[in-house]
Amino acid sequence: MFEEEKSYLKAYIDQISEPSRKGGKGAYICPLCHSGEGRNRTGAFHIYDETQWKCFSCDRGGDIFDLIGYVEGLDKFKDQLKRVRELFNLSTECDGFNYQKSEYLNYNAVFPLKGEEKKDNYSSFYNEAIKHLCETDYFLKRGLSFSTVQRFKVGYVKKWKHPHVTNPNVPETPRLIIPLSESCYFARDTRDIVPEPQLNYMKQKVGGSDLFNKSELFKKSTDPIFIVEGEIDAMSIVEVGGKAVGLGSIGNINKLINLISDLKIDRTFILSLDQDEKGREAELKLAEQFRSKKIKFISFKLTIDDVKDPNDMLVKNKGVFNKMVENAINQTKSEKERYLEYSTANHLSKFFNGITNGSNNTCIKTNFEDLDDLLEGGLYEGLYCVGAISSLGKTTFVTQIADQIAAQGTDVLIFSLEMSRREIISKSISRHTVIESLASNSDIRNAKTARGIRD
Repeated sequence: MFEEEKSYLKAYIDQISEPSRKGGKGAYICPLCHSGEGRNRTGAFHIYDETQWKCFSCDRGGDIFDLIGYVEGLDKFKDQLKRVRELFNLSTECDGFNYQKSEYLNYNAVFPLKGEEKKDNYSSFYNEAIKHLCETDYFLKRGLSFSTVQRFKVGYVKKWKHPHVTNPNVPETPRLIIPLSESCYFARDTRDIVPEPQLNYMKQKVGGSDLFNKSELFKKSTDPIFIVEGEIDAMSIVEVGGKAVGLGSIGNINKLINLISDLKIDRTFILSLDQDEKGREAELKLAEQFRSKKIKFISFKLTIDDVKDPNDMLVKNKGVFNKMVENAINQTKSEKERYLEYSTANHLSKFFNGITNGSNNTCIKTNFEDLDDLLEGGLYEGLYCVGAISSLGKTTFVTQIADQIAAQGTDVLIFSLEMSRREIISKSISRHTVIESLASNSDIRNAKTARGIRD
């Protein structure tokens, strides 16, 4: 039953993956566990008898319906059947079949087919990993701030091992934990130097693969969304103020397209995949599907020279990367929108809003009454310059203002190009000896000069 639909298995896997360099005829990069993306490019995903598949890495298998169910998150067979027919323009007429998958499964298959898999929930694991984030500086080296990684509940595990690995000889490694959903996450090795045998396992997915920051697609917004390959690439764009979704895997292209179509998202997408052969091919494929679905998009390169991906660009030059992201966003705007941004009307609105927001701004008193009166209350937000001829007491005057502001409970920072820290401290202490002498009606000669304090 459904032999015609099953015969499209190879056509489907050709859409979502690619043959691996090693592994023999019929071997592909697994779209579920990504076996075959490693350094050796040995794929464990194989097609048998033209209609059956098996991945010996993640131990999953079945037919085209099983594969579509895993890749696109379709649990019910009727949805899987409908999806196959949509993809390959097959008849959608009702078969009079009750869509119970158990009635058509091939129990004589070379390998046992799995039923509904219970997904693990890693929420508690994420919460524990978040507590240890400060134990690594890996994300800082990648140009990401604490606020950005905390926004995505990124954590850290010093001694991590894949939860499904039972071999006691597999080493524990330090990992940045990036949640994708409650049931899957990305574990990135944080070591600067990784031993040769472990290079293939630097980047591991647990619980399958999913889009990173998928929640951005559900937001009611008109801001454009960058589509990039990696999770860290997506966070790099967020770091400089953009909106981004990470594919996580080329196999998730269909999942992204379906989600955009189902949600009827009316936002422009900016395709900025990696600048290598695989990334460029994926971007062309994604662009083709966007055109066929009439989804608004542009392609924009966020790298220069030999830089491979957005995160590498962020690390290389954050200022240039920030400008690139801004330019990409501006390209998605219409000529009218760009004109209005620079129009007098737009700037007047911002000007009046600034006055309104600034009406409640408080000032800081210098505690020189006459000066505060002249300043209409004290120092407001802005730049003040004190000018006078040499040796007239500019530094003494300004440091006294600093002392009097600090006495009100406001922190003061002093940058000095001429006077040392020791000299400035001596001036403050000297001033206080005079104040104490006057307050206690004692002999003013008991006060100390700045030089007297240091001697």
